[in-house]
Amino acid sequence: MEYLVVASSYGAAAVSLMYMAIRIREHHALNNLPTAGEASRLSLGRLFTLAMHAERARSRQKRRAISRAFSLRRLHILAYVWVAFRIVRTVRVIPTRAYRGLTLLLCLSSLLRVVDDIVDEHAAPLKGTREDLFKHITQLIACLDEPDSLDGPIRPEEVLFFFIVNGCKALGIDAVDLLQRAWEEYEPYASCLMKKLIVLDQRTLDRATRANVLLYVLGGRMIGLSELLAWRHAKLSTASNLECDNMRDLLRDIKARQFTISIEVFETVSFTPEDLLSAESWDDLAAIPGLPELCAAQAKKGGEDWSRHMPLLEREVLPHVKPWPVRKVLCTAWRKRTELYERYSAYWGSKVTTAASG
Repeated sequence: MEYLVVASSYGAAAVSLMYMAIRIREHHALNNLPTAGEASRLSLGRLFTLAMHAERARSRQKRRAISRAFSLRRLHILAYVWVAFRIVRTVRVIPTRAYRGLTLLLCLSSLLRVVDDIVDEHAAPLKGTREDLFKHITQLIACLDEPDSLDGPIRPEEVLFFFIVNGCKALGIDAVDLLQRAWEEYEPYASCLMKKLIVLDQRTLDRATRANVLLYVLGGRMIGLSELLAWRHAKLSTASNLECDNMRDLLRDIKARQFTISIEVFETVSFTPEDLLSAESWDDLAAIPGLPELCAAQAKKGGEDWSRHMPLLEREVLPHVKPWPVRKVLCTAWRKRTELYERYSAYWGSKVTTAASG
């Protein structure tokens, strides 16, 4: 028993020392980041290590436990996929292109979460202010094709840009053009949110949707789709995905004072933004005159469009997705999207019926 106690003590000490060593390496790496030009010439392994350091640091300072858990889970997945990629590259059992594409796709998801945290104020930047980081990212994206023109070290949150660009270049994908075009469309929307504007015009919302389409195209290219199929997938899937997110997060977005209902729509309905801001629950939303009818119509039309698009995606796109885990994820996501449309269509339809009978 004494030997077990001693062994456990030594084990705990070893783990503590290992954790301290990781923290020291992380602190040193994040305080000695390369310039944009230097980062563009780093190996994928070095960029991935820097990205892991930044992700761990971001995870520790997340304000919400759910965001922290999501970030850590994604970090672990990235680590496992990267290890699998290194093994696969050695033993040549599974095509390396598929695993590298999967790693890039997960990193793109991480990058979108970073930007979302900045814009929505879910987490503070590791260095500087939100406004300063947002401005620096805008400058960085504009210079991605000529990174040596940007002076000074990059920010920890920006390492993923270079990992994605360099990784895509190794696969013959031009990520720079798609990222620049997506940011150009997304920047007006993000700027409005950072200025705390509650209701946006339809043109700004449409531009944000186009940014998502471009990112879907990039994600499709990462998982092995041709340019034509990547655009096909993006155009058939992006709108319904965003619509489902908006339906599911309606109450949360209202509480966060972020509306997905445009100024033009508010001019045609009987309720106002103030009516929505006063809602504390789904029942409160259902009691607002005109809102159930609007949501029911959107859910019905979206469900009808998705019922036409999903068979096309399954027949034309899915067979060409190379990493089998992504095929599985897509099938599950598409099925859940169908269920979500059915559930919200039934929910809001019942509220319309109740209001009419009352």
